[in-house]
Amino acid sequence: MLKNTSLLATLLAISFVYHTAYADSDRSFYYGVQYAMVDYKATNGIEYSPSALVLKAGLPINDVLAIEGRVGTGLRDDSVGALTMEINSMSGLYLVATADGGNDRYLYAFAGGTQGEVDVGITTDDESGFSFGVGLIIDAFNIEFVDYLGESNFSVNAVSFGY
Repeated sequence: MLKNTSLLATLLAISFVYHTAYADSDRSFYYGVQYAMVDYKATNGIEYSPSALVLKAGLPINDVLAIEGRVGTGLRDDSVGALTMEINSMSGLYLVATADGGNDRYLYAFAGGTQGEVDVGITTDDESGFSFGVGLIIDAFNIEFVDYLGESNFSVNAVSFGY
């Protein structure tokens, strides 16, 4: 929890400095919220489908690239038999590349590092690793696919949508 609070405070501080420094520029701080439908596959083969709320904020570097931070927490747990899986927290920092599709449509891809903590039964698993994803923005609405922690001891994929 302290890591997420620190990351959020850092992002807010950066956004204040960024807005002050680029008040007269075309570059703008952005933020959004997403609902993530998660597929979690444990090493024993059991699959869970919890959901999460993810907040994101980014700073454009130029017309194509941005640095984006995300923090999230579980919304809905999932149970298989007697075991319940819960997402405690997640946070990450990513490089985002965007392609303008015209008419307020944008394709984007991102890659970076993610840290996540989950509870499965009485076990807590804390992992960090490489993550990547692709998405589409239409007007302000976005939908994306993310492979979180692709090299960890478990598999976590998500389809997210939001603003």
